[in-house]
Amino acid sequence: MKTKVTKKAVRNGFPYVLSVGYCDACHLLYFKRPFAYSTRVEGWACDYYDLGDVCISTGYSPTGKDVDYSILREYDEKAEKIVSDYSISQKAKENRVELLLNEFLSKVTH
Repeated sequence: MKTKVTKKAVRNGFPYVLSVGYCDACHLLYFKRPFAYSTRVEGWACDYYDLGDVCISTGYSPTGKDVDYSILREYDEKAEKIVSDYSISQKAKENRVELLLNEFLSKVTH
């Protein structure tokens, strides 16, 4: 179950907070579950994914440092190919997407 939090609390709680648009990283985050969400006047704003020292904020109004869209698109497309490959076991898919996600995070945070 997700907890409602403020954007400020998330920004203060992680060394890196990355801002990703709605569904732009859906395949990279396919096997992850958000731990929290934020709202705005219009309703839901974004979900937060805890990835150790990095938090990914994704939604209609995410918070944090913007991620280069071309890098994000490249890694999400690679993850999509893995997730949609039915010749690979579920566990193997999870492991491969996890490796891609870690590679992506390393690239955008350093």
